[in-house]
Amino acid sequence: DGGKMSKSLGNVYTLQDILDRGFELDAYKLFVLSKHYTTEGNFTWENLEASQNRLKKWGNVVALKYQAATINTTVKTALQEAPRELKAHLSNNLSTPEAVSYVDEVLDLVENGMSQEETPLFSAFVAEVDSLLGLHLSKIEDISDEQKELLENRHLARSKKDWVKSDEIRDLLEKQGIGVRDAQHGQVWYRI
Repeated sequence: DGGKMSKSLGNVYTLQDILDRGFELDAYKLFVLSKHYTTEGNFTWENLEASQNRLKKWGNVVALKYQAATINTTVKTALQEAPRELKAHLSNNLSTPEAVSYVDEVLDLVENGMSQEETPLFSAFVAEVDSLLGLHLSKIEDISDEQKELLENRHLARSKKDWVKSDEIRDLLEKQGIGVRDAQHGQVWYRI
């Protein structure tokens, strides 16, 4: 928090301390990667929380590979070039902040729409991110068949303008850690 780390000051933390506070170790990795190795970093729990939130957003975008439905022509081109571009950023004096920022850009594009045919390109990019940055985004799993059925029932309720039933299903999914937002192309689920 702006001061020197020292055992005598009691401001030295272990990875177990990070886990005990409910943070993922990949969030810590992302926190470290967000600073260039030649610059001094400032560890605060707020900064780590920002990295945790970024990682969560990335995970929710990665989960779109299970629900790709829209077409955005700029995504295919970006995904074809993405692994090479990511390596180029890292080849520039190991500029991990540039690489992290580039991943943000690509994921923002994907979040705005990706067709089913682009899913393999996206999965390859995610695997490259995992490989080069040491994250585990490829391990993001799909929701259960029961949750998919609830989403379908919610969609049917909304098409019948049965808002009460739609809200009940949304609330049930939220209790299971799944949020739903309605987009132009349909429902999009995300982990809360």
